[in-house]
Amino acid sequence: MKRPSLVLIHGFRGAPFGLSAIADELRIAGYDVHLAPNPPFAGAPTLSAYTPETYADHFANYLKSHHIIKPILIGHSMGTLTVSALASLRPDLVDSRLILLSPISYKTAKFFALLAPLSAYLPDFLVNFATTCYLYTGKGQFNSTMRVTNACTKQTTCPKRAVFSAAYFSSHYGVADFQFADNINVYIIAGTKDRLISCRSTEKLAHSLHTKPVFLQDTGHLHNYEKPHETAEEILKILADSSSAE
Repeated sequence: MKRPSLVLIHGFRGAPFGLSAIADELRIAGYDVHLAPNPPFAGAPTLSAYTPETYADHFANYLKSHHIIKPILIGHSMGTLTVSALASLRPDLVDSRLILLSPISYKTAKFFALLAPLSAYLPDFLVNFATTCYLYTGKGQFNSTMRVTNACTKQTTCPKRAVFSAAYFSSHYGVADFQFADNINVYIIAGTKDRLISCRSTEKLAHSLHTKPVFLQDTGHLHNYEKPHETAEEILKILADSSSAE
């Protein structure tokens, strides 16, 4: 039986190559991998509005235009919201397995929900430095993480208003807001030192989805940057275990 394709979707202010180290390992394992830009970032088109419905429509068209049939969706951070939108609203287009990396479990705290959209109008270098300092938890990789963050930002050339709207979407929705069909099986990978989304919040979401999260030790929200090899290994374990269970 042919393996399903994998579609990886990055988070807020990110870009596809932020997940490229993980994608490379998945390709080596024999998977057909697609790195999809998440609107409005990294050259993706701006949307008429930033809602679950418009994101689901956008990625439904992405799958159609790239001739991708029922892929396994893998989202990171804000990308967990967009893959959840597609999987919940168009389950006919995707595989039954949904993998969430550092999921935005619930709506963010009110103060952060106010600040996040305003970051669209601050200098990129300031936002990148502040968010990396807050989200980074590793040792000896801060400079390399900053380089990736800055490089991702440079790929975004959309109007500030679009960034504002995407930030509003990402801070006013959580994965818990989406209703999945009974056949959708959700898998979660997160870091034990995630400062944005607590382990308790992740565990609560996992419980509501009847799954058990995998926690990577001594890493945080950006485990895709800090520990891509370990993240890829856990994804491959999920794919192997879920395939054997079918």
